[in-house]
Amino acid sequence: MVTFILSFLSKKRDEKILEEIIKPKDELIQEFYQDNVLLYKELSKQAKVIEEAEKYQNEREKIFADEEEYKEKSFELEHKYHNKIHKLEKENNHLHKIIN
Repeated sequence: MVTFILSFLSKKRDEKILEEIIKPKDELIQEFYQDNVLLYKELSKQAKVIEEAEKYQNEREKIFADEEEYKEKSFELEHKYHNKIHKLEKENNHLHKIIN
């Protein structure tokens, strides 16, 4: 009988520990796990956004560098042809003087 009572009390104690300590901890652990999963997904999204932004920033920098290069080439060509036009105008004036 004493053994039965001790067994019964022990079983009740174990159930109480399970209900009041273990189950709440398991639920809390599950809640933290779900939060962690959501945070990981959000972090992954942000990492992709950053990668995409870096890609566009690199393209932007290349475009600005190309623009500077084209401006320099344009200036050189404009200067070169301005000089040629000036030479041709001089030659044309000289020929007009010879003809007249």
